[in-house]
Amino acid sequence: MTTPAPLPQDEAARLAALRAYNVLASPPEAQLELRALAAKLRESEARNHESEARAQSIIDHMLSGLLTVDEDHLIESVNPAAAAIFGYDGEELVGSPLSMILPELGASYVEQTAAPGSERKGRRKNGEIFRLELSLCHFQYRGRQLLAGIVRDLSELDEVDRLKRELVSTVNHELRTPLTSIRGSLTLIASGVLGEISAEAGEVIALAERNCLRLIALTNDILDLERLDVGNLEMKSEPVPVARLLERSCEVVLGMAADQGIGIETLPTPLVALGDDDRLYQVMVNLLSNAIKFSPRGSLVTLSAVERQGQAEIRVQDRGRGISPAFHAAIFERFQQVETSDAREKGGTGLGLAICKSIVANHGGTIGVESSEGLGSTFWFRIPLAADGERAAPANANPGPLAQPSRFGRRTAVEAR
Repeated sequence: MTTPAPLPQDEAARLAALRAYNVLASPPEAQLELRALAAKLRESEARNHESEARAQSIIDHMLSGLLTVDEDHLIESVNPAAAAIFGYDGEELVGSPLSMILPELGASYVEQTAAPGSERKGRRKNGEIFRLELSLCHFQYRGRQLLAGIVRDLSELDEVDRLKRELVSTVNHELRTPLTSIRGSLTLIASGVLGEISAEAGEVIALAERNCLRLIALTNDILDLERLDVGNLEMKSEPVPVARLLERSCEVVLGMAADQGIGIETLPTPLVALGDDDRLYQVMVNLLSNAIKFSPRGSLVTLSAVERQGQAEIRVQDRGRGISPAFHAAIFERFQQVETSDAREKGGTGLGLAICKSIVANHGGTIGVESSEGLGSTFWFRIPLAADGERAAPANANPGPLAQPSRFGRRTAVEAR
């Protein structure tokens, strides 16, 4: 009997070889191996089919649109989300040129692909032009060079922006104006101009006035944030002596610091920044107020400024409870506070640091915090320095030293030098 050649190891090839070899091998042995290999092949085919079905199900249920394009820039496949984005049904787009739905994309651009998250114009079936986010990439499949595109409709974001503008308008006209009127009326009642009131009524009116002020502050913060987001808040660019900026910030919080027994130490600095004096003052007052609120009685808050990486870095250091590193980024987002009880016990809207972040960003700067729990916090922000020729402080930049009252527990002279 002729000795047969070794069988191929690939299961499909072995199965075919066994079928051809079956007449030469002993029937029981060949049939057993034939059946075992056939079972393995069926199992492998079932797994492949299941994997393909799973992948297709994921593609069909994606929230983002997915399409593939062949070498001739014709659409080869689309998922339901892509068809819906462009207003088509099912396979209507298959075989159509890509330029039908993405009119801005020429052949050369398609060959270069789109950077992830590129904003482009799309065209729906009804002819409507809309904003979309597009990412394109090349891939090979069975020897063919294809293009895959992920599409996200941005027109919903435009609608959200419109609703935000309407909300800002409503807050401005329907809330802030009545609240200001209510506060004025409460102040008149509390002052006794409209007649004498009892001590109990005075306490109730004082509580109402405080809550009214808090609502006014919240509406003002919301309006400021929205104006900053859309670029409608006017920003000047002028030399700002940092020493004077620190001095002005101290003046407005002296009473608050005195009530809580907090000392304020301001270190001299010759730096002159470039920015909007009033908006930077808003940032400083917010940071300084927070430092005072979260400092233990009898402690010291230190203001300083140094030149770092070609920018002015302004620092507000307290000796309070500190902030866990896990919250360092989150506290600069809207309505975020380290502890949920802070809004009730310390006051504030949770928007102050978000406003600071937006103002600093509009100056081309950055803001951050250095802190650990139990070791105090140092909030800092960096903004551009004024050009060398603009760094001479104005003649009225130094109105004189500022000394904290002795009841602060420490006297510190602040001089602009």
